[in-house]
Amino acid sequence: MLLKLIAKTHASEIIKSLEKNDELHFGGICKYVEGHKNSINRILQELYDEGIVEKREENYSPKISKSYYKLTDFGKEVSKIIDQLEDLEHKYYEAKNKTL
Repeated sequence: MLLKLIAKTHASEIIKSLEKNDELHFGGICKYVEGHKNSINRILQELYDEGIVEKREENYSPKISKSYYKLTDFGKEVSKIIDQLEDLEHKYYEAKNKTL
């Protein structure tokens, strides 16, 4: 389910970093997202499997390649949903603080 995926640790951070930068290689994503590289890689794979990000391999030599990631059109829509959820959360806490 989409909401479960974007609620996972680092998922929304990865999506937002790709929105801001269009395309990033794995190391570039790791600069924006603080976390263990294995965790980030696992979430990237899940985002790829769900069609939220696309992946491009660039081979520099037979043994060296870099993976580049960018949001799909669907991923851009998911990013907008994340923005809406963050706005809603902000409004919720504002309203909650007014009642205290």
